[in-house]
Amino acid sequence: MNENRIGASKDMNRVRELFEKVFMYDVFVKVDPTAEQIKSIISKLKAARNKFYDRCV
Repeated sequence: MNENRIGASKDMNRVRELFEKVFMYDVFVKVDPTAEQIKSIISKLKAARNKFYDRCV
């Protein structure tokens, strides 16, 4: 995502700031995750401690 495009990192940071500051989301960023990493993240999000979260963007 960040390769071969000037400003990509800045765009990513601005989107992260938007979600954190305007929408009040808890944000963690994974750049170019593998399918296994995505499955692992989804599995972790199913834990009881995350029951109050209602979206993954």
